Amino acid sequence: MIYILYNPLSNGNRGIKKLEKLKKLLSNSTEKVTVKNLLEIYDIKGFASTITADDTTYLIGGDGTFNNFINLTEEKDRIGRKLFLYSSGTGNDFVRNLTKNFKKPVDVTNKFIGFPIASFNKENLHFLNGVGLGVDGLVCHKVNTYGKFKTSFNYFKMALSAFFSFKRTSVTVTVDGVEHKYKKVWMSTVMMGTYIGGGMKFTPKQVHSSDQLTAIIVHNASLLKLLFMLPTIYAGKHTIFKRQVEFIKGREITIEVDTPQYLQMDGEVFANVSKFTARR
Repeated sequence: MIYILYNPLSNGNRGIKKLEKLKKLLSNSTEKVTVKNLLEIYDIKGFASTITADDTTYLIGGDGTFNNFINLTEEKDRIGRKLFLYSSGTGNDFVRNLTKNFKKPVDVTNKFIGFPIASFNKENLHFLNGVGLGVDGLVCHKVNTYGKFKTSFNYFKMALSAFFSFKRTSVTVTVDGVEHKYKKVWMSTVMMGTYIGGGMKFTPKQVHSSDQLTAIIVHNASLLKLLFMLPTIYAGKHTIFKRQVEFIKGREITIEVDTPQYLQMDGEVFANVSKFTARR
């Protein structure tokens, strides 16, 4: 059996378009193909438990869809299962960590497991790419509530709005028991992979399969300096700004801010968060 699970709301109607492309790719298959809308599966955990090692599953969506899937299913039901990801989201950063050619289905069999956990506000959730507090959370909030398609122009417009309205805070970062304090912080993010924000090479030296995470803290930069730094992130060249950008590796990282903010996790937003802990 071949299962196609798709998110119709992924990046406008791109999920629907990718579904049609995938159906054409599989049109010559001798196996039965079953298509299911993820929004209409009320018990994803129960459904995933019925998929066997003889089945093949294609998951269509973006980072938010993939994040929801790992948090709504049991890891034991993903081990040994043939699973392909077909990216149709805005960022597609998880797949970008695995391959440069994410325009085709990517085989993640036995790779869609072992994700780190972020704990905050009584929640314990797995994340694929990164989780953080700061202006990145405000950007994601503005983009998600904008009410229009997530085009590059609209994303840029919402990002500028967030940069001009965000108030920097003091942050305490504790990495494997060692405390670090920062002032005038723009963002403090913990990364599992390299990419965030649709191809930004946020933590260039962080390997997705590593047993450690990387915290990145952007601080003591004026708004003008931050805007100057932003274009360099796509190539991972922001590492040259050593006074404003710091990287710390560890297995357990806690971020605590002095004022509640929006937390973003793989592009999904949670309000009123002042502290979180990420564990590998």
